[in-house]
Amino acid sequence: MRIRARAPQFIRVLSSTGGARAMADTDRRKRLLSSYQRRALREYERILEATALNPERVLDFAEDDPVAVTPILRSMTDQVVRSEVIFEYTMIDMELDSLLFRRFFGAGKRLSTARSSRRYRTLRQMLQNLYPMQKLTIVRTFKTVPRPIVSKIAAVNELRNGLAHTFFLGDLPAAKRSYKGVSIFKKKGLEAFRKEAWEVRCFFTPWLKKWLPEGSNDVA
Repeated sequence: MRIRARAPQFIRVLSSTGGARAMADTDRRKRLLSSYQRRALREYERILEATALNPERVLDFAEDDPVAVTPILRSMTDQVVRSEVIFEYTMIDMELDSLLFRRFFGAGKRLSTARSSRRYRTLRQMLQNLYPMQKLTIVRTFKTVPRPIVSKIAAVNELRNGLAHTFFLGDLPAAKRSYKGVSIFKKKGLEAFRKEAWEVRCFFTPWLKKWLPEGSNDVA
């Protein structure tokens, strides 16, 4: 596959008046950042480039190899969606861990003090060898978890397992790569997934609702 050197995107954007205004606005907002924040932003941009997940990457192929554009976009979408699913799965797993640690050691200063104990390390090792659904079973012995929340955790768990252990999506039944009947690789399906994962996290950590509005794109 031959790739011809092209002018950076920001130069091509400047060829239009609207593009120039957009770049000026971007520069203005970047100046509002601290030096550390600017470095962090640049590092993030470099990571996108290193992982080939920058959307502008497809423009490099638009002229020389247009046939490659569609599979490249599909691959990029695949990586982003899998990353989101695994991230939310990991967050829910962490919420369950936190509940169990608090159950055995208490909260606040008591929990902080316990972190250096052998009992804490033993429990952590045990939890590392349990799956989220197994942890949920233990949590339900001392905390009432509504059936809708249990169902959502199970749905997230099933989706994650399929995507994390199968490279070729075609090998997965459609139901295993969908959420609530919609492909997880479509905006509607991903939004449904994120909404329910958010509801699970808010159930276990209610204060999240105070700091982050429901459905916020700022959800970590």
